[in-house]
Amino acid sequence: MLTRKLAVDNKTFIAAIRANNLPAVRVHAESGCFGEQALQNAMTLSAFCGHRRLLRYFFNKREHGEFAFLDTGISLEAASAAGKVHGVVDLVTFGADLHCDEDFPYYLALCHNHPVTAFYLHFSGIDINSNEHALRMAFKRGWRDLVYDIFGIHAHATNPALGLEWSVRSGKVRIALGAMLAGADPARDDSELLFRAIESGQDEMIRVLVENGADVLARGERILLDSARKSQRGSTIQTVFRYVQKARSEPAFIPAGTGRPQGMKTISGPAEFTRPPQIVPTLRPHGMGWRSSTWSSH
Repeated sequence: MLTRKLAVDNKTFIAAIRANNLPAVRVHAESGCFGEQALQNAMTLSAFCGHRRLLRYFFNKREHGEFAFLDTGISLEAASAAGKVHGVVDLVTFGADLHCDEDFPYYLALCHNHPVTAFYLHFSGIDINSNEHALRMAFKRGWRDLVYDIFGIHAHATNPALGLEWSVRSGKVRIALGAMLAGADPARDDSELLFRAIESGQDEMIRVLVENGADVLARGERILLDSARKSQRGSTIQTVFRYVQKARSEPAFIPAGTGRPQGMKTISGPAEFTRPPQIVPTLRPHGMGWRSSTWSSH
């Protein structure tokens, strides 16, 4: 039986990375045809594209000493510049230095207007007092809301848990995402923050909190329904109803990315959410390209 041999060259290596094709990337990286700089570029391009399993592959190779020369700091800068926040989180977890090149990842996230990445780095230990130039540049480029939010966090939230609380109080979803990526737990205190978001009618905040671990059934259906009605928003009541129905039909429902199930397995008492509540209409206000360096092979 004839088999086609996989071509191994710079062009096919780049194509494999862009396609997030781990088997092909493995063949190229382990072929012995590429030098240290080419392999470093491969990891950096993986970070820029946000391909987490490729990053994990290169990191494991680095940890086992096969690619010990790989610099995670360069990859962290690429992921920050591209706004690939999950790649940034992975690299920080792998041990990449947040403060490499004088906090350059933070500078890149700010100047390319990647709020969630910037908020995550801020909550992970970046000091804005040492990054006045980065904040000035972001403000000069027009990302004023981002800079104002950074100063708001600095003034009101000294850690991710306080940051999540302040984001719910202020209605800032992207700050909430950054805080949860940095370790804030949305299920704390029987999902207290979720109920605050429901009462204030923050539909997008409700979705983000539930999908990251907050339990819509933590306090029972009656209290949940009362909270939804306080919002006086039909869309909020419908949003809550959908999540309750999902939790009831899937008792072991695990929110995306959290790895932990919802708190209540069974529901006792009257089923208040058997049908959607009546909706009463209310009046309310309307609401960097990557250019890689030369890939050398030998």
